[in-house]
Amino acid sequence: ELKQLQKDKNMGAWNVYAALYGDPVSIEHNWNIVKSVFADNKKAQFFTEDELGDDPIFKYRAKLMRGDPTLQEFSLYNWKGGGGSMWFAPVSPAEGKHTLVQQELATKIMNKHGFDYVGEMQRAKECYTELVQEFAKLGYGVYRTHVGAMDEVSETYGPVIKDVFHKLKKALDPNNILAPGKSGIDLSVYESNVK
Repeated sequence: ELKQLQKDKNMGAWNVYAALYGDPVSIEHNWNIVKSVFADNKKAQFFTEDELGDDPIFKYRAKLMRGDPTLQEFSLYNWKGGGGSMWFAPVSPAEGKHTLVQQELATKIMNKHGFDYVGEMQRAKECYTELVQEFAKLGYGVYRTHVGAMDEVSETYGPVIKDVFHKLKKALDPNNILAPGKSGIDLSVYESNVK
């Protein structure tokens, strides 16, 4: 289905929406740099607002990049009714080899659990847990997660960084008023373990 969609829409497997910011001279300079990076790639195509300005997907992305808030992406949750989100957002160095490692690992784990991107809650939780654990084994941290997995993700960073976070929390919020327990940082538990 994806291959047919690519053929029907004359699109590649990867589609990137991006914006350049600054004065006109800087934008033109940076746009030339972007195009030069893809100069040897005969399949790469560029479309600007001149060509795609009326396309609803392009309009939506352009609004986001201008800083106009929208809740449009949350409509994805309504395809089955009563949906929610579970974020898995690993971090890696900005090198292609890491992208390929992460893509292969995520595809393997998600397919094992019967997923592409959206699915059932129990399988999603099991899949998410395995993604967090297996990526952590390879040294990839998760930079943000949903509240249901904060402790799980926090554990992957180990005791040293958790101790640093607790000390920062104690210094900045000694009464533990701001988001107690968020991201695995619970001063009451920490202080009882330190004593």
